[in-house]
Amino acid sequence: VATYSSMYVTMNARALMNFLSLRTSREGSHFPSYPQREIEMVAEKMEAEFARLMPLTHGAFEKSGRIAP
Repeated sequence: VATYSSMYVTMNARALMNFLSLRTSREGSHFPSYPQREIEMVAEKMEAEFARLMPLTHGAFEKSGRIAP
């Protein structure tokens, strides 16, 4: 038996950066995070779109140690 879920999320860039800082585990982040794998997989896909759509903002997020302003 397989379960399928879908969702629709809206948030601004600052809220997305906060979500990503809490829900992804990355080397070099200022505050380490240890999320459950399932939510980390969702966050990784969201971050890929964030980097594609807002490369300068994503770059600043990475440069600042993955801390939302």
